[in-house]
Amino acid sequence: MNTFQFLKSVLIFTLIGVTSCAETSSESAEYINDPKVDDIYFIEQAHGEFTLMKIINIENDSIEFKMNKYNISLNREIDATYSALKYRKTKYLDEADNWEDVTVSFEKSQLKKQYLDKIIYEIKRI
Repeated sequence: MNTFQFLKSVLIFTLIGVTSCAETSSESAEYINDPKVDDIYFIEQAHGEFTLMKIINIENDSIEFKMNKYNISLNREIDATYSALKYRKTKYLDEADNWEDVTVSFEKSQLKKQYLDKIIYEIKRI
């Protein structure tokens, strides 16, 4: 592979990654404003520690989640450009027996703030 082909491959990979991240961000922005039961929130619990929360109940302004029993560690330097990598690493955490019995509740305004602060970095609708 010559230098031109290599650079072309890198450019294509980068464009695909950026486009994928933009679509994902657009969906997440929509879902944070219109939460539904079974939505899965990808969150950073602590610096470099990622896990999932799953909506199990919505009442008025209160949203109740089950927490995932497991988390993964990633270097936080992995930025939005690599959100697809974060998703791939965490999507397997959504197994039926991986959820805690304990629940946690948030107000919608708290979740929106966490999303803007990038504590919630992705939302997937099942």
